[in-house]
Amino acid sequence: RSLKPAPKEGQTKSNPSKRHRERLNGELDTIASLLPFEQNILSKLDRLSILRLSVSYLRTKSCF
Repeated sequence: RSLKPAPKEGQTKSNPSKRHRERLNGELDTIASLLPFEQNILSKLDRLSILRLSVSYLRTKSCF
């Protein structure tokens, strides 16, 4: 028997991992939108590519 109360009807269980992924993906989308590439190219990039291109772009602009 569970000690936790069941979620009320209409409410879903909290999922911290899913919320974290959603926030991370949202921020990566924001970063990608700032890169000087067309949307059709940006839509094909994975997370690591977005980060790598962002760092390279910042380095060429002498931000680091």
